[in-house]
Amino acid sequence: MPDAALQLVQLTCRPTDLPANGLDDDCDGAIDGAPTAASGLTIVTAYRTETAGEVRLALTSESGSPVPNQALEREAQRGPAVALSRLGLSDLPSGRYVVTASRAGGEVDPAELSLAVSLATVGPAQTYLVRLGAGETRTLGTIEVP
Repeated sequence: MPDAALQLVQLTCRPTDLPANGLDDDCDGAIDGAPTAASGLTIVTAYRTETAGEVRLALTSESGSPVPNQALEREAQRGPAVALSRLGLSDLPSGRYVVTASRAGGEVDPAELSLAVSLATVGPAQTYLVRLGAGETRTLGTIEVP
């Protein structure tokens, strides 16, 4: 469930996906090849590479129990125009989890970073706009695994 403060963005569908931009450009329900299996969830953040500060996605259990490393697939890519941070959550054990995005502080450019956060599950992918300042951590939402 996305955090109530996130702004849902309606994307205009293109005939084909633009490669490696973290969005479902062709509205087929898949984000640049992210898995769409019923048990899978992939969260992708995308932001312009010229903005200072890497965005990191994190997952914590509300119960305080550790999240098994084998349940997480972390990936970071930096291209000529867009940087992506991807978190795959296909094998999470039962429980409730909080997803956060954080950005390192102390950069020369303290300006807010606009990033697109896309959720790929079964059905259409959803994309949200998030603003993240230098040194800031934002809750993106919660995940409930039965």
